[in-house]
Amino acid sequence: MLAFSTPISCRHVLVAYFPGVSKASPRRSWTTADEDRYKAQQKQRAYERRIRQLKLQLAGFAEGSPQYVEIGARIRATQAALRAHLAQHPDLNRRRQREQTDLGFREGR
Repeated sequence: MLAFSTPISCRHVLVAYFPGVSKASPRRSWTTADEDRYKAQQKQRAYERRIRQLKLQLAGFAEGSPQYVEIGARIRATQAALRAHLAQHPDLNRRRQREQTDLGFREGR
């Protein structure tokens, strides 16, 4: 069960290596496009962390209280900023489970 021993968002690929038969992929240099994509991904993760943080704060207030309304508005504003960021970077995908406080792992599933 190797799939369960690697992190969920890991992009590494596990393949068999046979000495003398397998050929290593050529090394690719880090380009400015790679750097830009990395920075865009990190900004997306920051938005997702902020949304999770605000949702956890929201859970501490009674529905309808002024703090609840204010934090709800901040969540919506951060989500709008995330949507705008993703519109500027169409190669990135929005994965809403990253915005959930339980990261998409609910008990009972």
